[in-house]
Amino acid sequence: MNPGWYDDPLEFGWLRYWDGNTWTRETAPRPADYQPPSRQQADPGFASLWSRLGAYIIDWLIVLIPIELVVVGIWMALNVELVNGLAERLAAGDTTAFGELMAAEMGPIVLVSLLTGPAWFCYEYFMLRSRSATVGMLALGIRVVPEASAGAGAGAGAGADAGTPAVPNLPDAKLPRRALLIRAAVFGGVHLFSAVPVAGSVVNIVFLIGCLSMLFDPRSRTWHDRLARTLVISKPRNSR
Repeated sequence: MNPGWYDDPLEFGWLRYWDGNTWTRETAPRPADYQPPSRQQADPGFASLWSRLGAYIIDWLIVLIPIELVVVGIWMALNVELVNGLAERLAAGDTTAFGELMAAEMGPIVLVSLLTGPAWFCYEYFMLRSRSATVGMLALGIRVVPEASAGAGAGAGAGADAGTPAVPNLPDAKLPRRALLIRAAVFGGVHLFSAVPVAGSVVNIVFLIGCLSMLFDPRSRTWHDRLARTLVISKPRNSR
């Protein structure tokens, strides 16, 4: 969509400036003789692959690090002699000790994966339920909305014929329970199955392909977006 002033998707009767990539903080009252600038594309404001990847990395760190610290800390406390013995052998140049250490750590690694799945399910479900976004999404200015809310901007009914961009109605676009469960199950399931040999690799490959499919979708939907009937959009940088 071309840069310019469009009906504010957050407040009827106001205009907000679209800079060609996202909504800015600049707003102004809509004059009676307002004529919207020409548009080159519909459905502006969908989150990019990079913003979604960044949000995922932030969320991954939030969920994984506490679990890993607890599990690894408990395991090391219970196996002090084993860890110290292997460390001494490594320091002495015993290369077989490294393989033994890796084998011994498989238990904690599998446990971390098994705990991360349910933890991510709960994290995703309750964050989307309360904020329509995870912490990572909030940090990067994106959020999840129902697909059914798209197609009419916040000014629809009064400003749609004036060229309102097809952005979901942000204030009222609450996610239905079905969408919450599907998105939480997908992310939780991916991490849960990561602990299963072979199957975990297959699940991760399918998930990656599904995420990259957004590059070929006009509304930047992944496979799990389609399944949950949701969209991930960019929020205005700041509300008036």
